[in-house]
Amino acid sequence: MSKRKNISDMVLSLGGRRAVEIGVHLGEHAGMILNRTAIDILYLVDPWSDEFYSRKYKGNERYRICKKNLRKYGNRVNFIRDVSTSAVNLFPDHFFSFVYIDAQHQYEYIVEDLRIWWPKCKYGGIFAGHDYVEFNRKTGKKIGGVKDAVDEICAARSIIPNITEEYIPSWWFIK
Repeated sequence: MSKRKNISDMVLSLGGRRAVEIGVHLGEHAGMILNRTAIDILYLVDPWSDEFYSRKYKGNERYRICKKNLRKYGNRVNFIRDVSTSAVNLFPDHFFSFVYIDAQHQYEYIVEDLRIWWPKCKYGGIFAGHDYVEFNRKTGKKIGGVKDAVDEICAARSIIPNITEEYIPSWWFIK
């Protein structure tokens, strides 16, 4: 798959019914998932807090924009305004057919998200995420820890992740 939107096509072909996106921002990716799939419900986990968003829009403003962007999907969207380590406890294991992680990108946070959300993805479901990069292409500086964390969890499970061919690639595999 060359683009992250194609991951949603895979969800559709597998007949996925429940999905979660951890780290939602303004809801652009969530809207694409809902447009391209027949998912019954997409749970959106993000604290939308000033602590995590300090650039152009503050947390409450980002939350308002996200809700506005996704309101046309009605009850297909469930907003969970919380950190991932707390929100994960709302769901039983093997609940989701699609888990997409795009939250905090520092190594220790992504390792934790991968560890706690792994059991929530059903076997045969898609486990995926964004920002599979190690260095900023413009500055050459190391950014985040997504690539290292994903490579580590995959190696521990003898999984080879699929990587999209975008400027900022996504990673995915079938659990």
